[in-house]
Amino acid sequence: MANMSAGEVTSDDRLWAALAYFLSPIVPIIILLMEDKKNRPFIKAHNAQALILGIIMAVVVPIVATFTLGCGTVVYFIMWYWAYKAYQGQYINIPLADGQRRACSFDNPPHQAEYIELHVRLIAGGRFTTHVFTRMKAGDDLRFEGPLGTFYLRESTRPIIFVAGATGFAPIKSIVEDAFHRGMRRPMLLYWGVRRPKDLYMMELAQRWQQEHDNFKFVPVLSESEAEDRWQGRSGLVHEAILSDFPDLKGYEVYVCGSAKMVDTAFPAFLEQGLSEDYCFSDAFLPSKG
Repeated sequence: MANMSAGEVTSDDRLWAALAYFLSPIVPIIILLMEDKKNRPFIKAHNAQALILGIIMAVVVPIVATFTLGCGTVVYFIMWYWAYKAYQGQYINIPLADGQRRACSFDNPPHQAEYIELHVRLIAGGRFTTHVFTRMKAGDDLRFEGPLGTFYLRESTRPIIFVAGATGFAPIKSIVEDAFHRGMRRPMLLYWGVRRPKDLYMMELAQRWQQEHDNFKFVPVLSESEAEDRWQGRSGLVHEAILSDFPDLKGYEVYVCGSAKMVDTAFPAFLEQGLSEDYCFSDAFLPSKG
């Protein structure tokens, strides 16, 4: 979780505060009129919440900026909070010392914007993940860029298929919990593909969703299960399990989050099986050294 604290005021702080003052009445209008990939206006997707947040951006931020030009941190936080409330399933970039970045998706939904929760998997020899698991401690500062990305739930009436690969579960968790919070009744199916049972690190949560919501179904799929796992569930590649269960994907909406290889393999197969390209959305993990 990022630790935001006010420090010494710099000229950059004042510059950003001034920009917030002059641009804040304009930005909400642009956002509210902006259209997503399916040409649906932002305001249609987010209704009253978007309008209220737009008013806050247009009215409150200029006032805060006026009286806190010497404390840009306050303005940064308000702008960040407003932006994060806009979408589920987004991510942040964490810059490293040499300019490289590591992307991590939010797992918490917009209505839990008082904190940031990320899923980080330890990669052997990884610079960032090794730091997180061996040296990072509570209270450490963590710089990040974001929120970024457009991997969010589109407004429609189609049944939804979520496809998560490993820690690709994180943004899908954000989307699903937001859907439950908003009382959405569209059928949702989550296929979570991992190698071994131990990699289903939040399996109990997904099972609880299935028990508590009659419009949600959970299907875990293991690709490298061993005899010692005594696995009785689905095996193989996660996208192949979906192809087996749905001979015709016409009329569905699919969200895929995982490795670039998984996404590049799954999408063409889904399209060949009837899925419309307009209703196929992805968030692919680019290869990195951790």
